[in-house]
Amino acid sequence: MKRQFVIKDGTKIETMFDTAETIGDQMLLEVLGEKSDTQMKSIVTTIQREQNQIIRDTTADLLFVQGAAGSGKTSAVLQRVAYLLYRYRGNLTSSQVIMFSPNQLFSDYIGNVLPEMGEQNMVQFTYYQYVTRRTPGMHVQNLFQQFEADQTPLQAKVAALKESDAFFHATEAYAEHLRSAGVRFKDIRFHGGVFFSRKKIAEIFYSYNQNYNMNNRVQATKERLTSMLNRRVGSETRAKWVREAVENLSEEEIRDLQAQSHPGEFQDSNSEFQFYARHIVTEAFAEIDAAIVRNRFLNVRAQYVAFLRAVPDLLDVTKFGITPSEWNQSVDEFVEQFRQRKLTMADATPYLHLYDLMIGRHGDRKMRFVFIDEIQDYTPYQLAYLQKNFPRAKFTLLGDLNQAIFTGSNARNLMGSVTKLFDPDKTRVVQLTQSYRSTAQVTEFTKALLKSGQKIVAFNRQGDLPQVLVRATSADAFNTLTKQLATNAQDHDTTAIITRSLGDAAALQQQLHDAGQRSTLIRSENQRLVPGVLVVPSFLAKGSSLTPWWRGT
Repeated sequence: MKRQFVIKDGTKIETMFDTAETIGDQMLLEVLGEKSDTQMKSIVTTIQREQNQIIRDTTADLLFVQGAAGSGKTSAVLQRVAYLLYRYRGNLTSSQVIMFSPNQLFSDYIGNVLPEMGEQNMVQFTYYQYVTRRTPGMHVQNLFQQFEADQTPLQAKVAALKESDAFFHATEAYAEHLRSAGVRFKDIRFHGGVFFSRKKIAEIFYSYNQNYNMNNRVQATKERLTSMLNRRVGSETRAKWVREAVENLSEEEIRDLQAQSHPGEFQDSNSEFQFYARHIVTEAFAEIDAAIVRNRFLNVRAQYVAFLRAVPDLLDVTKFGITPSEWNQSVDEFVEQFRQRKLTMADATPYLHLYDLMIGRHGDRKMRFVFIDEIQDYTPYQLAYLQKNFPRAKFTLLGDLNQAIFTGSNARNLMGSVTKLFDPDKTRVVQLTQSYRSTAQVTEFTKALLKSGQKIVAFNRQGDLPQVLVRATSADAFNTLTKQLATNAQDHDTTAIITRSLGDAAALQQQLHDAGQRSTLIRSENQRLVPGVLVVPSFLAKGSSLTPWWRGT
């Protein structure tokens, strides 16, 4: 049981109540009324009964938390992480818990909460970071480019198809076909020539029993190539380039080689030559060995294009409003961008998924708990891919369907797609309708803008009514803004100015600079938060990273 007290001046108990039953309004009002900062504080004292259900759930494989803005989703989940680390202490470490945050601003904002509760921070990524760390050399569409992209109607339909669970299953079906035929290979080259030809590699790859899965085929092929490489060391020592390399060894290089291997006395000049030659060849062949170990004999880029070409044979594209000829046109457009090593976010996940299937990657089996915030901005494909990447983990998904930016109306179908991935008997959905973040006036104002706003319940915390100020010209609007900033500065407040786009934000920040007003432009999801005046495009302002400053302003 947990009991709380309100104590005045350290001497007089004014209120006492059991938190298993309720949190007293006075206690909650005091906590919520404290001055906020750029870092989230420990939120133990504000936990409500419905949040407690989220914190202590240990049976659900999928815990889906749908909550209104400011309903305490993040607070409950951070407390849940601390609870799980405490409950399973000795069997669970923070490195086995991963949080997918909406952006780096959010990660910074919650960065101190777990350490304040005596726990190490969990692993944290944005989905963009998770994808790009596995696609070196590719330019993956970032959050800004995703938001600012001006799609044609056909491009929007193609993206919707690539983001669907149907496309996920098509990728899996295509990879299954590759067990018998169709894998694209690359030559392994050395000193400008072909060392292992793609034809030879294909011959080895498909020489194994039909029962071999992709992982077994890849591993067997790598072992065979490594064996062939090792057998080539002796014959390669007779190559002209090796003889020249031995003759050009400096005294220092000779001493280093002898110190590494301690060859002792050489019987003759030929044995001495062979000693140095084998070292040179082995070192040079390390490049080929690395290519084998890292699967560089697989032509993943060509394979993904081949997969896209095959899509009309794997699923009915007309169900997505796309004709086969339109699909082929979209593939041609994709190839043009792909040649420049550009990947949209809609293509990045299928591209990685296909590669994983080709090499038989089984995902991270050590990860035990996965938390995903702002779930409404994920696609069914992305969620299916994450579930496959963490096959032994329990998932906690948090979101508010009213806040979908990238998925739009499709966000409302997301729940159906997600629940198909998990056992229905081990799926739990929790609704949080009480909003604590803002004053009652702000909550009532904003929920009137939402289709399902009536479901949101405002917490009884009073404040000023929101102001909607309309000015005839942009100059008048700017003057009104600077006056408000001066008032906020006198009150030592932090102000976030939210604009429609990054271009608008940059223009406004320049205008403020010219007027002598210091401000910070938040232009990237990886940027750090600082006090003062912030100018933020709308796609970076959503979620919990900036909302503590919206309490009544």
